[in-house]
Amino acid sequence: MKVDEKLIKDILSKYKITKFKNDKELSKWINQLNETQYNNLLKLSIDPEELDFDHNLLLNLELLNYKDYDFRVLGMSKIKGGKEIPHLFKRLCNPTFLKNKHYFLDLVLIAKSKFLSHCLYLINNEEFLNNPNHIDDLNIIIKAQDELTSQALCDIAINKNSLKSSHHKKDMQTVLNSNSKLLQKSNQYPHCSVNNLATNKISLEDEYHQENMQLLSSDKPSREYLYLLMTNKNVIKSSNYRREVSRLSKAKTKAKARAIYYYITNPQEPTSFDFFDGMIDKDNNIDYTSFNRRDCIKGCQNERYNFYLKLLNEIDDSYVMYISYLLSNKHLYITGRLDQDIKFLLKITNKEIFVDLFELMKNEQSLISLYHEQDVLLISRTEDSKKRKLLLKLATNENNLSSINHQYDMLFVSSINLEELSEEKLNKLYYYMFTSKGANHKKHIEILENLLQEKEEKKNSLLKRLLNLNSI
Repeated sequence: MKVDEKLIKDILSKYKITKFKNDKELSKWINQLNETQYNNLLKLSIDPEELDFDHNLLLNLELLNYKDYDFRVLGMSKIKGGKEIPHLFKRLCNPTFLKNKHYFLDLVLIAKSKFLSHCLYLINNEEFLNNPNHIDDLNIIIKAQDELTSQALCDIAINKNSLKSSHHKKDMQTVLNSNSKLLQKSNQYPHCSVNNLATNKISLEDEYHQENMQLLSSDKPSREYLYLLMTNKNVIKSSNYRREVSRLSKAKTKAKARAIYYYITNPQEPTSFDFFDGMIDKDNNIDYTSFNRRDCIKGCQNERYNFYLKLLNEIDDSYVMYISYLLSNKHLYITGRLDQDIKFLLKITNKEIFVDLFELMKNEQSLISLYHEQDVLLISRTEDSKKRKLLLKLATNENNLSSINHQYDMLFVSSINLEELSEEKLNKLYYYMFTSKGANHKKHIEILENLLQEKEEKKNSLLKRLLNLNSI
């Protein structure tokens, strides 16, 4: 093959190609050209101003090897913005893409995209190119009106799980129609969006995948927890699955959604979302993650499960996690006190009293004692915070609960002024109320009465209240 280096140099000059450092380097490159490549270069006639990409790409040997080289270059010229992303634009000369049977149609569609880099990212992926319906996918992708939607669609278009699924086409359309504010970037965690559900293997195998996609594509305060539910194998297998999804999807706030989710699944560790926000009751300095869920069971074990799923959605946000925990507490459930305690607790409007009663109602020692109901009532009526905290300690202390003096001690504490007691008297009070020997001392009541040097009238009054309490 006879080569005219001068013609080649003229062409390089016309297109301002400065790839070669000297004539020796250029000659070496020309000598490696085959006849097709050489002739294609000589026939290059497109206006250099029409090419919005690095002109060095015209010398790509893979591209030059095609007999329709000039038409391919023409197709590439229709794509604008290549100079800004040369590292991606050169993917148009990727051997796999060049031999793709839809090459020219792909170029036409790529030229229409508002987000060129996304499409160029796609064509380097064999999963996408080998997909027989990749033209349909590309047609959907170029309709994206914002960057996040475009990127989300591209991620689905190359995802193996989605491509193998019968849901792929519908999922692409659902994501296109979704509010982009509800989508996530591919590297954004934890996952909770409709575009991530479209690539989740567990969800794609779920017969309710399409229904779930529609639910997750709407702006719901529960969507983070819905995603967790919809991708949990154990939940999907359960007979309550659709009822649980329905109840959770109707959650009015994120706090209620969290409470419903925890009631449904009883996670042993906080979810990934809960490490970032929402798990602290700042008013009472209580961290919900400190609740020991080893003492809990899934809500579905309760015969009134559906009732309580509904109820959680009606409880104030500042109370709902407490109620959710109690509903799952196995000790409260096993002792048969759950319904009664929950009903009573929901009537409490003072948050501090509510939290103290919560501590009492989840305490196993109190729940198995004979005094639980009376202690709940007495603590609920005690407005003084310090006195109420002491009553709570008494009502959950194994030594005091197992003594015959528990009822008396509770009433005794409720009747005294703690501020008037010296440190010495407080220490003595602690001994006789919280230690086994003190709580069961045969002169326990006499010692406490003498401790305060109370009048006989007060003793009679105290005993009268004790008799009234026994009649409750």
